[in-house]
Amino acid sequence: MLFLYPHTDSDVCLVMKGNTIVTVFSRVVCLSWRTPKASGPRGPVRREPYRRPSPGTWPLEAA
Repeated sequence: MLFLYPHTDSDVCLVMKGNTIVTVFSRVVCLSWRTPKASGPRGPVRREPYRRPSPGTWPLEAA
């Protein structure tokens, strides 16, 4: 399952399973699911964008 927050409408949370959006929640509802321990100070999460490995770089592909 994947939880998505669209940039154009950040007040909703889309729940995806595979390539299908299963349901839509309001973001307020999703925030209420957090445990008190997990609800520490929030800030933007910066992740490196996914980069697909070039062909042949994985040992299994060479076999």
